Amino acid sequence: MDLLNRDLEVLVKEFFRLIKEVEAARWRLYENLRETYRRYAEAEMVLGARRVRLLALTNVEEDVLKIKVREKRMVGVRLLNVLIPSVESVEKPTALLNYNLLDTSAVVEDMVNQVRESLRIIVRVIEAEATLDAIAQAMGITKRRINIIQYRIIPSIDRMIRYIESILEERAREDAIRIRILQRKRKVRSAVTAS
Repeated sequence: MDLLNRDLEVLVKEFFRLIKEVEAARWRLYENLRETYRRYAEAEMVLGARRVRLLALTNVEEDVLKIKVREKRMVGVRLLNVLIPSVESVEKPTALLNYNLLDTSAVVEDMVNQVRESLRIIVRVIEAEATLDAIAQAMGITKRRINIIQYRIIPSIDRMIRYIESILEERAREDAIRIRILQRKRKVRSAVTAS
């Protein structure tokens, strides 16, 4: 049970560390998206809303952004196999350039770069939240195991120990009674043989 308690302690520490990380990542994402929307509005002002929408609706290659998800084992947890997702985005640097750089303004390039950065941050937020979810599930499993040991297994073992002790005490009393009876019989025999 000590190992489970230590594992739970490690999970709780990591959980609260990740909560701060997720909060910071969400705040970064919020700030980045605000800047992305500002750049989008700027591009609409320079090129016009219709032109920006046409650029946004151009066919983009399917493999612009690929997400690779791997799982790694969490260090410090002995009794549970806590798998933490590791998310990596792989993007082609020129994949989002389905427009002519000479035909558009530099504002569009700034907007595209800002969108790329937003995608990177979104992937980090997703990774952190998935990790948080995995740790929360592991904490629940560990807590249930501790409760089962503490409230079912240990009381059951205590009851068995008390039962076995009562049986052994009963046998000891029976043996003591037998010994007394045998000692009386010996005294009676020795008295009979002496007279």
